[in-house]
Amino acid sequence: MGEKTLQEFFAGCDNNYILAKLLAGNTRETDFDLIHNESLKKGFDICASSDVEIAMCAAEMRDCFGEEWMMDLPTKQSNDYRYLDRIVDAVKLAFNESK
Repeated sequence: MGEKTLQEFFAGCDNNYILAKLLAGNTRETDFDLIHNESLKKGFDICASSDVEIAMCAAEMRDCFGEEWMMDLPTKQSNDYRYLDRIVDAVKLAFNESK
């Protein structure tokens, strides 16, 4: 941080940096909607809402996406990430307005 105040440091940091620290790097989650949509395009109907359900569909996932399907699962920003991102934006705005 150096000579910066906490407000200056926080306002000057990229949201991705702050959120990665707050969420201990857990900023991504499996995109189950994309898996479902891509499977439909390939003639399958893989509908899951958790990583456990995806694992239970391993044979169908392999048939649809190939042998290495588990190495390339699509991801998206987690719900926690999106929620905290809005909070970080609001805090930055408040810090900037208080100058």
